[in-house]
Amino acid sequence: MSRALPVTSAYSLTLAAEEAPVDLGAWVSEATEGQRFRRINRFIQLALIGAHRCRQGDAAAWRSTQPIVIATGQGNIADTTEMVESVVGRGLPPMPFQFINLAGNMAGFYLAQSLGAESANTTVSQLDFPAEAALQIAAEEHAGHGAALLGAVDELVWPLDAHRRRVGCPPDAPVGEGSHWLRIGDGPVLGWIEPPVYCADEAELEAVLQGAGVDVVIRTPGQNGGVPAHDTAAAAHWCGFLRNGPAGAQMAHVSAGADGRRALVRVTRAR
Repeated sequence: MSRALPVTSAYSLTLAAEEAPVDLGAWVSEATEGQRFRRINRFIQLALIGAHRCRQGDAAAWRSTQPIVIATGQGNIADTTEMVESVVGRGLPPMPFQFINLAGNMAGFYLAQSLGAESANTTVSQLDFPAEAALQIAAEEHAGHGAALLGAVDELVWPLDAHRRRVGCPPDAPVGEGSHWLRIGDGPVLGWIEPPVYCADEAELEAVLQGAGVDVVIRTPGQNGGVPAHDTAAAAHWCGFLRNGPAGAQMAHVSAGADGRRALVRVTRAR
């Protein structure tokens, strides 16, 4: 357990796709205890809900100086899609707030502002292993600062058929969006999470798993366990096991990359 990071709070919100998007305005207001935000997009709303709910799960141990790390596969994809279609397809100038919200770390700005954070603030975006990459950074931040807030956020874009084509999902694939957060640091723990181990292929992964001594193995994509597909779904499984897994049990979560690589993250539930 020498590499294991103590997790004191975990929160996960997963929304399965519906015919129209669920209005998140009231959820944001409740999670942030009535704070007001002007012209924020859906991606930022999801981030605010998850981060504030995670903080409420461990308010006593909260530090304004703990770094924030956000993972995302697609980022602000809804506003990006709309702006590209507007500018390229219709020849219109971009709307100011929409353009501003496309900046890579605007969600991080609103989190820092609303949480009163005075710390490093990083967003990681990549198609393969975004949550795992952010976990690695959070581990380094924890080593230097004693705490870190790790989040993983992805949003849907309607219409859903176009979204499935855009992200490479089959036409009938269950898709969703989510906001999944862990607070790593001191205090009473839910459990522990280890930084990712990367394997070149399935054969190398199997060799690692043989000596891992884990109780359950979950794979994404594949054994989604009811979690609809989105790029940071791995973090939903981490949070779910930390909150609801059997006491003392260990889970190995495996994500598959497009190039055949595997990323293994081990999560242990406290007794």
